[in-house]
Amino acid sequence: MRYKLKKMLGMLIACSILISCWSVYVGHATADAGQDAYTFNYAYDCQRYPAYPSKGGTLHASGFTTPLDSSGSHAEPIYGNWKLVYLGLYSEVKNSISSSEIGSVVSDAANAYGMSSNDIPVYELKRDNTHYAYGVLVTLADNKNIAAFIGDTWGGGAGYVLSKYELNGSYDFNVNKDLKDITKRATADPAVVAVDDIIEDLPAPKSLTRDDAPAIAVAREKYDALDDGLKSQVDSENVSKLVAAESAIDTILNKEVDDVEVEINKLPTADQIKAADEESLNDIKGQIESVRGAYENLYDSHKGKVENYNNLLNAEVAYVENLIDKLPAPTDITLDDIDDIEAARSAYNALPAEGEQDLVKNDNRLEAAETAVVSKVDLMIASLPGTGNITTADAEEIKAARDAYNSLPDRLKDSVTKLTKLEAAEEALSNAEIAEVEDLIAALPALNEIKPSDAEAINAAREAYEALSAAQKGNVENYDDLVNAEKALIDAEIAAVEDLIASLPVSGSITVDDADDIKAARDAYEALTDAQKAEVSNLDALVNAEVELVEDIIDNLPESDAITSSDAEAIEAALNAFEKLTDDQKADVGNILDLVKAEAALVDGFINDLPAPDSVKLSDIDAIKGARDAYDSLDDDQKDLIKGLDDLEAAENALVAIVEDMIDDLLPVNNISIKDADRIEEAREAYNSLPDSLKGSVTNLEDLEDAEYALVKAEANVVELLIDAIPSGDEITVADADAIKAARDAYNALDDAKKPLVSNIDELASAENALVDAIEDSIDNFPGSDEISLSDSEAIKATRAAYEALPKALKDSFDEDYLDDLEAAEAALSKVEIADVEDKIDNLPVADKISTSDADAIKEAREAYDALTDEQKSSVDNLDELVAAEEALDVALEEEAVKVAQMIKRLPDADTITKEDYESVYEVKAIFDKLTDSQKSAIGAELAEKLEEDVRAVEIEWFAYGYTQANLLLENFGELMTAETKAALERSVKAAKDVMALGDKASVEEIVNATDKLLASAMYADEELSKIYKVIAGDGFDITEGALSEMVIKIKQCGLEDNAFENFISAGKKVYVDGIIVDSKNYTYEKGSLILTLLPDFLKTLSVGDHTLTVRFSDTESINVTFTVSEAAYLASTGEPVSYIGLTGAILVLLAGGTFYLRKRIFA
Repeated sequence: MRYKLKKMLGMLIACSILISCWSVYVGHATADAGQDAYTFNYAYDCQRYPAYPSKGGTLHASGFTTPLDSSGSHAEPIYGNWKLVYLGLYSEVKNSISSSEIGSVVSDAANAYGMSSNDIPVYELKRDNTHYAYGVLVTLADNKNIAAFIGDTWGGGAGYVLSKYELNGSYDFNVNKDLKDITKRATADPAVVAVDDIIEDLPAPKSLTRDDAPAIAVAREKYDALDDGLKSQVDSENVSKLVAAESAIDTILNKEVDDVEVEINKLPTADQIKAADEESLNDIKGQIESVRGAYENLYDSHKGKVENYNNLLNAEVAYVENLIDKLPAPTDITLDDIDDIEAARSAYNALPAEGEQDLVKNDNRLEAAETAVVSKVDLMIASLPGTGNITTADAEEIKAARDAYNSLPDRLKDSVTKLTKLEAAEEALSNAEIAEVEDLIAALPALNEIKPSDAEAINAAREAYEALSAAQKGNVENYDDLVNAEKALIDAEIAAVEDLIASLPVSGSITVDDADDIKAARDAYEALTDAQKAEVSNLDALVNAEVELVEDIIDNLPESDAITSSDAEAIEAALNAFEKLTDDQKADVGNILDLVKAEAALVDGFINDLPAPDSVKLSDIDAIKGARDAYDSLDDDQKDLIKGLDDLEAAENALVAIVEDMIDDLLPVNNISIKDADRIEEAREAYNSLPDSLKGSVTNLEDLEDAEYALVKAEANVVELLIDAIPSGDEITVADADAIKAARDAYNALDDAKKPLVSNIDELASAENALVDAIEDSIDNFPGSDEISLSDSEAIKATRAAYEALPKALKDSFDEDYLDDLEAAEAALSKVEIADVEDKIDNLPVADKISTSDADAIKEAREAYDALTDEQKSSVDNLDELVAAEEALDVALEEEAVKVAQMIKRLPDADTITKEDYESVYEVKAIFDKLTDSQKSAIGAELAEKLEEDVRAVEIEWFAYGYTQANLLLENFGELMTAETKAALERSVKAAKDVMALGDKASVEEIVNATDKLLASAMYADEELSKIYKVIAGDGFDITEGALSEMVIKIKQCGLEDNAFENFISAGKKVYVDGIIVDSKNYTYEKGSLILTLLPDFLKTLSVGDHTLTVRFSDTESINVTFTVSEAAYLASTGEPVSYIGLTGAILVLLAGGTFYLRKRIFA
């Protein structure tokens, strides 16, 4: 409502607003000057129709060529300074124009537009002031960039098109003015023409920006300056356009005012700014400066419409006051506070509004701080010694005083009263520094006593001298003594080098033991300057000693046939020593051939250390490459000495084969997926690690490249799959935002070479556009702000999340009206969430009625409160009630903690725990875990440790139980399990052994995980085994004819529970012999697994030979038992059947132990 009122008010005062904009207007662009002339850059002769276009219509032009000159010839260029100069109405100029064709040109134009010939304006076409034609300007098109002109250079009229820009091909131009408009313009008052031009140059109202305000103001000013008669001559369309432009620009400028007011309202309050810490204050400064900039960007006419401007002033003042308040008290001010003082002063001086500084209440504190810091500088200067007592030891203090003075802003330096003393102290210090240098020089030894050890003192004197200023150096009186001492030092250093050389053993006696002395002599020599080196008289002795030293190093090497890789360091040392020699010295080394042979022998040593070809691994590449590099570094003669070249080449071939195998493992490439990325990368790295000389030997490099390309396609395919998984456009909702963003992120993560392989990227772009529609649809479906409830939270937040998932370009182009509606819904939801938190708190009992049963409700209220933003939290009115409830709950929980402590005490000790205690231990643990940290502390570390030990102990009991049962299953039924089931059971046992190996270091979590795997794999194995039945007695019996007694068959169901008897009963108690069902009177059955007994009378009916007995069970296929009726006896003298198979004993052991079952753990 406020905005609408302001808009209406703005319409009423539009004139004053726009006129005020004239103060910042610097002119507007026009293509020509009044009706006197139109200027163009190009002129053409062309085909055009219609010949006489009407305003608002279209002018078609094509076939552009050079224009006709006054002689009717195509002789001139197209480009130039072309002008149409207004000469006057035909009635005024017809007698003064020398043209035989102008009359017909004017007459035809007048007839075409229903005008009088005398009223037709006549123009002259010129190029660089050269006459081309007289004629009629019939059309201005394309915003006056195009003109259609009919000239007198051809019978019946020559058609010209003049243009601001180059033309070719064909065009359809929008006609802005026809001959009637041009005539009106030619005869109108120049002031009217100027107004029309300004208005016509304005953008359409819908295209206006704030920058057009000055031009609109000029147009209004020019129009209002006309008298009523002239106003009536202004094009009525232009007048309407001006009014519409004024209305549109006023809306724009009022919106800017509203935006500034919104930004001001976002500023913290003055009190919040004054209380802000340094970090927050920096952010606030940026916010204030941004708002101030937006305000200053308003036109002056609109600044007064900012209703909350005082809030901006208050914020700026509060910011300055905060800076001043943060300054120490004057008595605590130090020089370190200068930057803060200057920042406060700068901020104070920068307050932009007139009189704003007067609002700062603590500016006297700033002035006091400035006075205090000046006093600190004065005090530092005053503390300096008197000029007669100053020494170089005072240099740091004097410099500190000068630095302190220099650190003051220029405006405060004039307030320092002790500057003269500082300058005097600096002068006294300068004299003291000169004296100190003179003392250093005077302390040097006499010239004939100078030794190399005096270098430090001489250099110190030189450094002290060089540290002086140029003016000081000129006052050092004994400088010549320093120069002479430096010359004497040079001679002493030369003599010292000659002494070191002279002390070396005589030629022919040099050994490796003399290496350090030789090096010392060489180092001393090299430390000399070139001029000094030229004066050393015994340099040849040093040169010869170095040669003899290298010869002795070579002599100490093993014979070439005894050299191994372990001699590398010694050979390298010999080579390095040789390489340090000059070329002349190298030529004098007599045993260099021994070194050459040793170097070659060392390469054989490297090759001998390589593994055999069939043992080569990729990790050997450095050793193989090292051996090859060592070989390649040899000269041809040395290479001829190498014995192991074939072995080196074999090792290299083995390396190549390894790389080829790695590539072959990638085939076929049509099976490549992104899971193969590591393998492909490893193959590529292996190939790249090969020396360049071996890479060409890899025969399947193309396969690697194909695999890499296949991987690229696979990565692109992943993106394609992500895009394919997105619903089609009309099915997309805000819930698909994450999938769309994931696809976009995946696409963006591809490098530029892979992106073109994504074939359906256009579908992703379409999905993103569809997501925009879905967001808008979701916003359209929001309830009104006053109807928003918590049930709308998911939709609103999902819509916001979907908006945030949009690419930046789509965000930037998102409809602001929809965005405003989303923000309004979020604001309404925020209020609802605040109210919900307040309701949750209101629903809590009063503090003195709180019990532990209220813990969940209190926690829910706290979590709801914590989920709010900081801004929302500040609006919760009853937070104190929640805090009181939490404090009361703490008291209740402390009482609960006492109870829990008693429960822990009642648990068995860890060393007496059994697996049956699991439920009681975990019941106490569950209660303990719900306690707060403070409650747990109240229980005490000792009891908490007891509970922890009990938990560990009961888990170990279950672990031992599961481990035992899994091993029993493997031992007794392992051969009956499928390979997969057995492997799973064995893995769980192995994992359990790994945990057992950790001993006390195994965590409870590791024990629990191992136990769960044991129990799960045992249960799965038991289920599988339960489908298997074994004949453990009776299979393969041999019965003698005529001596038949009863035959007993025992059948066992495998696994941990034997239900063979029950499953036989539920299957109908059916028994077959040779496929024929046996009457139940011919056999008996009893429990004990399943015991079937075929009675003698039935057995006597069977023929001699092999027979098959079939037993049916309800949960599996039939079980077959074979037996034979023959002459052989098959029963033992006791009448009992032959012993059970070997498995029976183990099964009976299990049965004796009771039925095993996997207990479901309540607290797992």
